[in-house]
Amino acid sequence: MLYMAVGTDFTQRKTYTQSVLEKMQAKRPDAQMVILDSDSFSPNTCEQFLSSVGLFDEKSIIVINSVCETKEHKEYLLSHLQDMINSDNAFVLSENKLTPTEIKKIKDIGVNISMFAENTKPSFSNIFVMGDLLLQKNKQKLLLDLYTNTNNGTSIEEIVGVLLWQLKSLLLCQQYSEAESGLKNYVYKKCKQCSWSPEETMEVYKKIINHYHQSRLGGLDLFTRIELSIMEL
Repeated sequence: MLYMAVGTDFTQRKTYTQSVLEKMQAKRPDAQMVILDSDSFSPNTCEQFLSSVGLFDEKSIIVINSVCETKEHKEYLLSHLQDMINSDNAFVLSENKLTPTEIKKIKDIGVNISMFAENTKPSFSNIFVMGDLLLQKNKQKLLLDLYTNTNNGTSIEEIVGVLLWQLKSLLLCQQYSEAESGLKNYVYKKCKQCSWSPEETMEVYKKIINHYHQSRLGGLDLFTRIELSIMEL
């Protein structure tokens, strides 16, 4: 199985890729996910997933991000697309740019390819809308706003601040009356309509705070941690 996303619109391309991955993970909940980029990709590594599955016939989902900048890597991938289609493992390829000739050849062999051309007008999103999307658990739009805002210069710390503010407001609404909460009327009413339980609200609130502190200690960066948290909603 093979899906491809190609184009210079990084935000739309990544949103599409995440949507595909969510569907794959729903169909293969036990599948191992492997992410290969320009630093970790090699033909030998890719070959292993083309020719085999894991122990006990466990299948893998292999995500290959932006490796075609290297000529050798591009030549290898384009010559092994049919093998990826036929593989028991699932492949998702995301590339910034390919030539029209290359795209035609890819389509001719039946690859499921989606194109995402960059919009000439910059796209901006109100950062505070992300708080509303969080309460709605609208993962797709929340991810899109995450990518759009960070691509347009909003820091991940600012976004985390908005998400924490929204969760803190929800906690106050769940525990106190409007007068006791100190929240503005429209904020209180909005939170009152949310179906989250107090336990769930506190769990997500603590998780985001923990991500903030853990990102300072190394390992995954804050953006990736928040991205994964949204996908887990």
